[in-house]
Amino acid sequence: MSRGTADFIGTLYHNVHDRDPEGQQVIDFHTKVAYNTGLVNTVVGFFNSIEYRIKSIPTEETVKKLYCSILNREPGVAEVDHHTQEITRGRSMKDARKGAARAVIAPRPDLTFDFIITLYQNILDRDPENQAVIYFHSEVAKDRGLRMAVTGFFTSDEYRAKDLSTRDCQEVI
Repeated sequence: MSRGTADFIGTLYHNVHDRDPEGQQVIDFHTKVAYNTGLVNTVVGFFNSIEYRIKSIPTEETVKKLYCSILNREPGVAEVDHHTQEITRGRSMKDARKGAARAVIAPRPDLTFDFIITLYQNILDRDPENQAVIYFHSEVAKDRGLRMAVTGFFTSDEYRAKDLSTRDCQEVI
């Protein structure tokens, strides 16, 4: 699994739940969720968890935690106001968190760059051609989830030309 994504999950635990994850299995589980459903859904899952909601943290603080978790910085006053207004205008907390997560993840394609490079090396036995290729696959992962990005590698003509057995394919995974 991508170290970058696993490190990101650890950071979410620290920033959202103010604690360490229970163990590597928990990190691996959330990393798998990120691969299957995308980082936005993973981040939203942390903020929608019972553990977080039971704390009854004000919306403004939730927005700040979200920015610190993803961008490693405090949001500006305008950013806090914008996302807080979205919630007070009737948008559900879940939708507002999802919108905020998308807004702050969008400029961070580097969160999945290392994962894309690892896919190339492990599945296609080579490095990606250039940064544009990595960016393209990162956009697929951001928009459609990491599952779609991984599926694209396994269904590519280049991978199919290897004609690997099921056992060999499982070893690659």
